[in-house]
Amino acid sequence: MVLGILGAWIGCRRSGVKLTAFVDAAAPGLLLAQAVGRWGNYFNQELFGGPTTLPWGLQIDADNPNFPAGMPVDTLFHPTFLYESLWNIAGVLILLAWTAGSTSAAPGSSGSTPCITRWAGSGSKQ
Repeated sequence: MVLGILGAWIGCRRSGVKLTAFVDAAAPGLLLAQAVGRWGNYFNQELFGGPTTLPWGLQIDADNPNFPAGMPVDTLFHPTFLYESLWNIAGVLILLAWTAGSTSAAPGSSGSTPCITRWAGSGSKQ
């Protein structure tokens, strides 16, 4: 993330764009990319939570190296990737609603920089 911000700063400086304006524009896209990326964890069966009896529980192949030892084969697990994906999509919608119609706002005034770092980080805590 730090190198991405450094690259954005260099690119903005060279093209004459304010970094805060760029971050405001990029923040929803970054959160959306994170939400889409979580679905790779579903296909790889690598990001799941603890056992659950909830109807949306995720079944993991018993021969998967990530399958917890000692668990019954038919155990369902929390789909943590889904929770993170939904959390990030909610963040996108909130950022877009927050900035909608504010064409007269100054660049960087939406507060996307602290918002995206807190939002993306808090969605991954269990």
